[in-house]
Amino acid sequence: MLERDLRCFLALAETRSFTRAAERLFVTQPAFSRRIAELEDDLGCQLVLRTTRPVELTPEGKVFLKWATILLHDLEQMETAMAAARRGVAGQLRIGYNGSNHLLYLNRSLHELEQKNEGMDCLVKRAEPPRLEHYLFEGRLDGMFTNLPHAKSLSWAEFATVEQCGVWALLNGRSPLAKRKELHFFELTGQPYVSYARAMSPHAYDFVREVCRTAGFRPQVAVSVEDVEEIAVMVEADRGFALMSGTAAQSFRSSKPDHLAAIPLADAPTGFDLVFCWNKEHTSAALFQFLQGLAAAAGTK
Repeated sequence: MLERDLRCFLALAETRSFTRAAERLFVTQPAFSRRIAELEDDLGCQLVLRTTRPVELTPEGKVFLKWATILLHDLEQMETAMAAARRGVAGQLRIGYNGSNHLLYLNRSLHELEQKNEGMDCLVKRAEPPRLEHYLFEGRLDGMFTNLPHAKSLSWAEFATVEQCGVWALLNGRSPLAKRKELHFFELTGQPYVSYARAMSPHAYDFVREVCRTAGFRPQVAVSVEDVEEIAVMVEADRGFALMSGTAAQSFRSSKPDHLAAIPLADAPTGFDLVFCWNKEHTSAALFQFLQGLAAAAGTK
């Protein structure tokens, strides 16, 4: 029994006509009838009643229809997986991320990849940027989301920009400044500042401090945290404001729009972009397909 036989039977079951089924498969009606007869001989039972119009399935034919559908689906799945394997796409893709602001792009890209390559097993890992960098360098990750200052420091890596953004302030929703469309650094003078520890993301930390220094602004650190998600918790608790990329600030704000405000700093430079980074020495067809999905996700945000 061949795949051709299964497709012939399914065409007959759907059209309930030898003539229409033969036309659908671009074969002559006599040749089609012979294939069905040969299939019945192979199975040792009659699958259709030829004396009715439209053609009716026998009880054996109804059972065979169920299994023929399953078999064809499995064959198609196998062909898809084998095609992915030939392109070097099958296997496992491992992606690192740090904050919830990465999840929009991560989920859309993985969905796009899995739709095209059902044989792909995608794993994600959340950790602080230095640990993700270590995993990426060792080849334990295929790529990671990070910020542009961090990516620029990695001579052994390449990166693609996901979203361009500057420095934003994350404020408590009750702050007098929360309704502003734009802020300047001097307006935050004297306000308590929620900082993340430098060890959490040294390059992002240094970038923000340099931006503040250039603007003549010195943050008054009230509390320091060691996890990016804790920043929003402290701001919501009115412990102070925080400075971060626009992507991160808007992500926190969208999760709690009644409690947090995200406002761009007018006098801050760009360069705090969200990027996706990978090791030059560890590339694959799967990685580049992920990048294609990531580009599509960035274009439809």
